Amino acid sequence: MHTLRTTLAALVALAAVCAAQTAIAGKWEGETDGGASIVLDLTVKGAELSGTLTRNGQSTSISEGKVAEKGFSFKATLGGQSETFSGEVSGETLRVWLDRQGSEKAVVFTRVKG
Repeated sequence: MHTLRTTLAALVALAAVCAAQTAIAGKWEGETDGGASIVLDLTVKGAELSGTLTRNGQSTSISEGKVAEKGFSFKATLGGQSETFSGEVSGETLRVWLDRQGSEKAVVFTRVKG
């Protein structure tokens, strides 16, 4: 019985990660409080997240990206400085924030259709 519960728990966790992967992949647009336009173009393979972050027309590659059951994280270079980002997905919306600023400063992104 213990083995069955463990197996079921692992399958539920795997299904949640797979759902998060599918939900995050794609192109997203958002805007900072200061009016900077940001586009995320995200690709997911397994639990790895990659792609580009474009801020006001300047693109940078995403590195060290990870997808987890409850969210995702990655690094990107802004203004010559490496920054760590975290986020969460909810339907057609992403909330993404700089870790050093915290989630209360999240930028809300919407999926680009088509």
